[in-house]
Amino acid sequence: MLENELISHLQMIASQKEESIKKEVAKECLKSHEVRYFFQKLCYEGCQSGMIDHLKTPSQAHLFFDRYQKEINALTVEPKENISTPLIITGDIKTSLAYFAFDEVGYRLSQELGLEL
Repeated sequence: MLENELISHLQMIASQKEESIKKEVAKECLKSHEVRYFFQKLCYEGCQSGMIDHLKTPSQAHLFFDRYQKEINALTVEPKENISTPLIITGDIKTSLAYFAFDEVGYRLSQELGLEL
């Protein structure tokens, strides 16, 4: 896909009524200047790099976790072979799970967009 097609697809996701982690990833990506770079950085460095503004502090990550707990729980019970992002719990479990979910959904969205990272 061309950059403008990627942006158009992300805008469609971001404008959906239902809140979801996928919508959060799309909105965050649209803030960046280049879609491919955003997904490369997310897939290689992840949320723990501090690249996601609303997940920089534990309190922000806790709010994210609380908001999307059902969706995060569903991700954690999927078979291992369906998960591309390692689930590593370091210290605070809510923060670790919020990072895992954002990273995993980001990876899946990059695949949906046909990006080769």
